[in-house]
Amino acid sequence: MVRGGYGLSFFPSSMGSNAVLRNSPFTFTSAATSAAASGGVPNVLFSTPLPTPVQGTPTVAGTIAAVDTNLKSSYLHQYNVMLEQQVWGSSVTVGYVGSRGYRLWMSVPNLNYAPPGAGAVNPRRYYAAQAPNLTTLQILRSAGRQDYNALQMAFARRSRGGLTMSANYTLAKGMSDVTQPGGGGAQQAYGVDPNRIHELEWSASDIDIRHRYAFSLNYELPFGRSSSGAVKHLIGDWQVNLLAYWQSGVPFTVYNATARSNTGAGVDRPNQTCSGKSDNPTILQWFDTSCFVGQEINTIGNSGRNNLYGPPQRRMDMSLFKDVVVGTQRLQLRLEVFNITNTPSFAVPDGALGSATFGRITSTANNVPRQFQFAAKYLF
Repeated sequence: MVRGGYGLSFFPSSMGSNAVLRNSPFTFTSAATSAAASGGVPNVLFSTPLPTPVQGTPTVAGTIAAVDTNLKSSYLHQYNVMLEQQVWGSSVTVGYVGSRGYRLWMSVPNLNYAPPGAGAVNPRRYYAAQAPNLTTLQILRSAGRQDYNALQMAFARRSRGGLTMSANYTLAKGMSDVTQPGGGGAQQAYGVDPNRIHELEWSASDIDIRHRYAFSLNYELPFGRSSSGAVKHLIGDWQVNLLAYWQSGVPFTVYNATARSNTGAGVDRPNQTCSGKSDNPTILQWFDTSCFVGQEINTIGNSGRNNLYGPPQRRMDMSLFKDVVVGTQRLQLRLEVFNITNTPSFAVPDGALGSATFGRITSTANNVPRQFQFAAKYLF
């Protein structure tokens, strides 16, 4: 059987509060509280009129949050084609899944960085001539892009002989120039040059997981099916369940702990002289740190965004159920074990060049230590 589909979705680029309403003169804060002389009895009620707003003075200094006047709705193409075949009472599926997004929400932290170079930053900022006291110009744009392509394979064994099983594998590649699935912006990315974002930031997306395996199993143990009485109650109606996954690591960016480009950004990216991949990655040194060196002062480094990958994630959960049947009703006793192997999943390493822990993994991520849970479920 061959199946396929295509969808085109639109969604607003501006999510949350509008940035333009956070600037003077539109902002006004007033606290309404009951006076202490009231003896604890409220004297500010819903019927009490709000105070007259005090108009602020528009100013072009410090930090301003802006929205692109040409902001448009983001849109996403989604498409897939699947080939499914029945084999020995089970199904095997192989297919392609892809998507392509345009005009994605992109929150640029500052358009008013100075170009790389020597000298004081403020006089060299992009809008220094028009607004000499302006340091930060945040802007919300609908300019991001993303691509996703994946091979998906699945095997599903339908319930037979008390056994149900499924196994899935995904080989995928995601690319984007936004630093979050829905957009957004990290300083270590857009701080390089906010006016050349697509050119400099197009790389693996933050959620680019190249490989993922998932497996699930439910097995109703055959013991005691032909027994009766106490023997059946003791050894019958047991079920074992298993859920496991393994996936490759997510990408991360190497950046300078102290900026060297002199643009006003807090961090920037260094020069990269080799791939950075380690033949034998360890917790103490996950990648080849010698491949990254600080670029020449007052210049931009050549290292890209999300050019290395962190450690894989994996976990196995298991449970054991026992049904106690009383007439037409049933009591299910459950023992559930999460992360039964107590295997840690580690976070990405420290990517700050110049840090004492550069290249070292110092924490776990998405990690649950082994946990036991006991429960009872009454079905009637």
